[in-house]
Amino acid sequence: MVEIDNLDQDNVTNIANIDDQSHYFNSARDLSTSDDDSTDSKSESSEVNIPIVYEPQEYINKTIDELRKIGKSEFEGKNYAKAIQIYTYAINRDSLDDETKSILLSNRAASYINLGSWDDALADCNESIKLNSENVKSYVRRSAVHQEMNKWHEASNDIHKALELDPTLVDVYKSKADYLKGKSDAQLEIEKAEVISKLKDLGNTLLGKIGLSLDNFKVEQNPQTGSYNIQFKQ
Repeated sequence: MVEIDNLDQDNVTNIANIDDQSHYFNSARDLSTSDDDSTDSKSESSEVNIPIVYEPQEYINKTIDELRKIGKSEFEGKNYAKAIQIYTYAINRDSLDDETKSILLSNRAASYINLGSWDDALADCNESIKLNSENVKSYVRRSAVHQEMNKWHEASNDIHKALELDPTLVDVYKSKADYLKGKSDAQLEIEKAEVISKLKDLGNTLLGKIGLSLDNFKVEQNPQTGSYNIQFKQ
């Protein structure tokens, strides 16, 4: 089994095996492949042309576990489009229990991540978590996808949820969790500043109708009580 390195925030090329017991990502950006035609950057969601047709005869008699192993083999061979097809055949089988389907969706999401297809990966992670809210790997992968989309709150929430579900991962992902928390807090401050700016503009518009602006009001905090007083000034 491939060990997972504790990568820094910008080094995100590491992938573990795709079996059910491993297969985590530190992030999704620039997941490397050995394919000659792989792109240098996958920072934007790209379309993946994967023709999903009827299940070939060679797979019809395969069990779900056999299809999962074939999908894993294709993934490890970096044949990600083929892996997606195999997992799709398995996912479309009737009478799958929720836990098994959740695992298959999560593994298919991993293949989409390697192809830079963030929207498809996100959809599979969402469905996987819906079927099994304790699928740790799906939270880790969804965190990586959210990071690619610059959705820092969601990325931080997902990685922290994964650590909550499986505390043994703290040593591996603590630095990542801290990094995403910092990015989330920074994004929150930006959003707060934008809201305050918009409220100020609205206030000035309304006050302007009576010849005033927010500059005519001074807000002071009482150091003893922590409460605020608003004073009018000419």
